[in-house]
Amino acid sequence: MTVAQLSQTEIIVKQIKGASNTKAAISSMADLLLNVEAARGDEYRRLKERVVELRVAISGNGDPSKSLLSRMEKAEDTQRIAVKTLAHLNELIIGSAENGTDEENILWMVKNNKENNKRLAGNVSRFAWLVIGALTAAGIAGAISLI
Repeated sequence: MTVAQLSQTEIIVKQIKGASNTKAAISSMADLLLNVEAARGDEYRRLKERVVELRVAISGNGDPSKSLLSRMEKAEDTQRIAVKTLAHLNELIIGSAENGTDEENILWMVKNNKENNKRLAGNVSRFAWLVIGALTAAGIAGAISLI
């Protein structure tokens, strides 16, 4: 109930309490019931509109690709791909305990190949910036898909 409806209800209740005859009291009670029913109807309509708005946002309004759940799934897929890519890059750069040899990773090559260090360091730097850019783009695309 709004403030105006509440104060109007208080006035009617005072009229009912102060009524000298039964007919006036019953008439005031009927007015009170009508006011309460009207307020309940307004509140029900507002709640129904809000439920419809939420349903559209969650379900995508008939387009499953625009649903909140679908967009969250796309963001999770993007995140999974980024994690796999980072794990693979980590193995390329510093190696892994599984392969048992250091000669297959970029870090070993940088440390042990003096003549190509500068060129390789430049390539690694460009590669790192490429990876950072790709991951940033994937993150932005994932965030945009949630909007």
